Amino acid sequence: MAAVLVVVSAKLLDTPDPCPPPSAAPAADIALLPAGLSFDQVGTVTRVWKDERHVMVKAVTAKPIDEATLLIQDAVVAAGYRPAGMDNEGVEAAVFFTAGSFAGGQARVRQTGCEGRSDIDLVLLDPSQADGA
Repeated sequence: MAAVLVVVSAKLLDTPDPCPPPSAAPAADIALLPAGLSFDQVGTVTRVWKDERHVMVKAVTAKPIDEATLLIQDAVVAAGYRPAGMDNEGVEAAVFFTAGSFAGGQARVRQTGCEGRSDIDLVLLDPSQADGA
């Protein structure tokens, strides 16, 4: 019986962490970010990809949502976008941007099931598209 308990205990201790630390996106992905955009103060960028008109970013932060939204706004403004508004509902927030005369994108910050962690989804108009190209 004691051996069974040891085996069961070992199996329980061997379960994967439901909230592992985020893995940073590869440098090649980070290179897709618009010039001047850095999430160094915001959190860990975990994925970046582009389509014909947009740059999409997934990131994770341990900052409170109020602070994260302000830091995201600062980071995106540093890349040449203009703030267009915020909506904060406590457990989820959104930040909106313009680029030239176009809607430039939005960031959504949502609490996760991992205590003290929020996911960030950022979609920006590719800077090369802001002039209507």
